[in-house]
Amino acid sequence: GREIALVNGYRMLVNACFPDLRAVTFVFYTDGPREYPKGPHLDPFVYSAVMGYVARSCALVGICLYRTFLADWSFRAVFRLSAFLAFLANVSALPVYLRLFRASPALDLAFILFEEAIRVIVKNLKDIPSTVLSARCCRRGNDATVLALCGAAGYLTEPVQTYTAIVLLNVFDVNPASRLHDGRHLRYLWKVKLICGALVLIPPIFFLDKMIGPGGPNDDRQHKSDGLPKTRHPDDPAPAAASPLSSSPPAASSALDYGGPGPPGAVATMKVTP
Repeated sequence: GREIALVNGYRMLVNACFPDLRAVTFVFYTDGPREYPKGPHLDPFVYSAVMGYVARSCALVGICLYRTFLADWSFRAVFRLSAFLAFLANVSALPVYLRLFRASPALDLAFILFEEAIRVIVKNLKDIPSTVLSARCCRRGNDATVLALCGAAGYLTEPVQTYTAIVLLNVFDVNPASRLHDGRHLRYLWKVKLICGALVLIPPIFFLDKMIGPGGPNDDRQHKSDGLPKTRHPDDPAPAAASPLSSSPPAASSALDYGGPGPPGAVATMKVTP
């Protein structure tokens, strides 16, 4: 119970440190020259369609990367890697928000797509090991129930992501509404992105070692039997030790050839009491 609570708590903490800025970044990317003269001026339909395809493709990439390269890593190592990639994704978008490549729309689009690709890959890299770790902590027979509860608890952090983003945006007076002179409200959006990058590093630095064990998916707590992966919970009773008499035949009598009268091979039985 305690191990599952710590795993689920860390998962919720990580999600809470990922502020959701997609609403304001959509305005930043798609405002026209009239609303935001310095913006990238991406077409809303093209932006939505391209970003959607990139997100779905990178979701598969994230699954393949974990299965191919990270399946034998410890859970702590995977969580640290996902946090570093999340920080990289936020920092990589800074040239776009600082308008360093204003004269090159192609570079703007490349940085935007790179940020979205890393964001989706990071989501898979932090969700897959969390689910695997939660499943390994479950007792046999209640795996589905516990995983369903953990998944429902994860959704509780989605509003927290939005509320954190709202607080940060209001602190820096970033409150665009697709109106004239949005540039005045978007000039400090890069600071919000930088703070978001710093937030994702808080869980692995301060809480990871205290809430997640040092093991990995293939440590000695997992063994295979009849072709299926089995996991024994630490609180499960240990299997009973084999008795020296358990290997003897179940028969309760022993046959002895006493060589007396009668047909050849006649035997007498003598009851053996352990």
